[in-house]
Amino acid sequence: MTAVKHRLFFTLKKLLRMALLLLGVSLVTFFLMSASPLDPLETNIGQVALGSMSPEQVEKLEAYWGVGTPPLTRYLGWLSDVLRGDFGVSLLYRQPVLTVIGQRLLSSVWLLLFAWALSWASYPACAGIACPTG
Repeated sequence: MTAVKHRLFFTLKKLLRMALLLLGVSLVTFFLMSASPLDPLETNIGQVALGSMSPEQVEKLEAYWGVGTPPLTRYLGWLSDVLRGDFGVSLLYRQPVLTVIGQRLLSSVWLLLFAWALSWASYPACAGIACPTG
């Protein structure tokens, strides 16, 4: 029984470390992006498209992306959305991000399985080369 408790504690500790690592990486990435001197609207939309928009449209986009709000408030809003499963809309595909990921997930899993099988299939040949019979 103690071995089961030990495994459970070990697993929970690893999951907590993983969650803290993801939180730390997202925090650093978010604040590095916020510290960028580039205009977020100009970067994501393009200077030409932004120049052809009316001031009302620009204000609407700034409000949508929270350009004038403090970075910590934006980060907490983003984190809240992510924890609810809302990853936003892809700028490239103009679809929800989870939909875009879902469309490509099956191909990624097949590629993973093929690479895994290939690595296992090549193991005997590599072991024969690495350990010469002598």
